[in-house]
Amino acid sequence: MKLTVFNLITFWLLLLFICSSGYSQGKVVIATSGTTEALQDAVNKASPGDTVVIPEGTFSFSGSIIMDSGLTLLGAGADRTVLLKSGSSAAPLIRVNGSNGLPSAFGGFTMSGIDNDTTRIRDTGIRLDGCLDFHLHDLEMRRFGNAAVYVTGNSRGVIRQSRFIENYRPSIGNLGYGVVVYGEGQAEWSRPLELGTENAVFIEDSYFRANRHAVASNNGSVYVFRYNTVVDNASNFQPVDAHGLEYGSPRGSRSYEIYGNIIDNTAGTSWAGILIRGGDGVIFDNTFLRGTDNPVLLVNRTDGTHNSTSYPAQDQTRSLYAWGNTLSGNPVSITVRPGHEHFFSEGRDYFNYKKPGYEPYTYPHPLGGTD
Repeated sequence: MKLTVFNLITFWLLLLFICSSGYSQGKVVIATSGTTEALQDAVNKASPGDTVVIPEGTFSFSGSIIMDSGLTLLGAGADRTVLLKSGSSAAPLIRVNGSNGLPSAFGGFTMSGIDNDTTRIRDTGIRLDGCLDFHLHDLEMRRFGNAAVYVTGNSRGVIRQSRFIENYRPSIGNLGYGVVVYGEGQAEWSRPLELGTENAVFIEDSYFRANRHAVASNNGSVYVFRYNTVVDNASNFQPVDAHGLEYGSPRGSRSYEIYGNIIDNTAGTSWAGILIRGGDGVIFDNTFLRGTDNPVLLVNRTDGTHNSTSYPAQDQTRSLYAWGNTLSGNPVSITVRPGHEHFFSEGRDYFNYKKPGYEPYTYPHPLGGTD
């Protein structure tokens, strides 16, 4: 493709994104290629508010890009800009430090991890540390042993209209998430429960196939998982997950809002569809098509430590509302894992009806603009 044609395509995509996203336009820095060195050089030349354009092509990608929040990284489209991980590092391909509080955006490219089922390397695609008002869109994320997108700290923003494919390695046996959210731990648990606000990691209008979990969470995490499609989870693991105070975590998940999703399993039967091990929230209007034994399953930890605790256990679920969920067209309610019944009482800790006064946050998420 001639450079002039590429520049026209890039300009059109860039103009469309900036106009629809609401971000102000700084200068445009066009990377010379999509290699790690070229992108790091372009990022180093950019200032907050600028856009770094990744050219069309398939590029070998080793090591990491380290950057502060405040930039937009934009490819020519997920089918035209492809970054393929090389080497054996577990470091994220892109790591973003959000301590400056500025918004960031990433879109229009594919990232692929190590394409080897036998390796035990726990690699990651994009890691966001304490990033406010981030916007990830129109991405395809494949073959990462740890997680395609890894979010930590007091982060908030949206991941939308993206695809997460085969992020699980049997050689590792755990991990392998589309998106994983780790929160602020004790700081988040010290705040009152807050649902229906912008202060969460939103995952919406995306497609997940053959991941261990489409979304997982822990350590004071706050997430919203809505209007996604999840199919054929790897080895029939549960599609949607919220950890409790278990497996060495400092604190369990804090809150979750899970609604409007389509979940299907044509490859086998999962023991749970949405597995809640800790924290509070709402689960409603999810459609389970087939291959799920317990669509909404409530547990107090799964690592065996529940046996040494009594009610109420730290970080266990105390306020879960579920309504409007169906399996094969039939209504389903919350079920409690056998052996955990003494932790959960219907009408006290969980409720099979709409949470009074609850209203979801604006959809589509405003960070996505008008596109």
